[in-house]
Amino acid sequence: DLVRAAFPAQDSKVRQGIIKVMAARVQQRLGYQPGTIGVLVNSSIFRSVSHSLAAELRAGLEDCVFEPGDIITETGSKGDCMHFLLDGVAQSKSMENDSCVELSAGTVIGEAVLLGVTNTYPRTVQALSHCIVQILRRKTWTN
Repeated sequence: DLVRAAFPAQDSKVRQGIIKVMAARVQQRLGYQPGTIGVLVNSSIFRSVSHSLAAELRAGLEDCVFEPGDIITETGSKGDCMHFLLDGVAQSKSMENDSCVELSAGTVIGEAVLLGVTNTYPRTVQALSHCIVQILRRKTWTN
């Protein structure tokens, strides 16, 4: 907050830089090495992709932070991306039967949405703690 306050005109860039560093540190703590498939290994979709494709996809990942109570995905909302929960705890809730599942680091959310199998999220996922998430958008996947 001190850095952001010192450079108010650059707030967005400073925030994104901080989030990028946080995501990189979490990935190191989880054992993902730079230049490898990294967090993508958590999804069966990417386990056998080429090294060059994995590098392109990793470069296209967006780093985000969700605060406790923030909605990551909402049942029935349109989407085009897949989320990799790097750190924190979230809750996945089905509106059909009110079942809840706790999600932790390593969880992948929205594979079917990324692939275009569906355009809406089937479950509401809400951050229970500060969550560091990387997002892969369909446009990155299809380009």
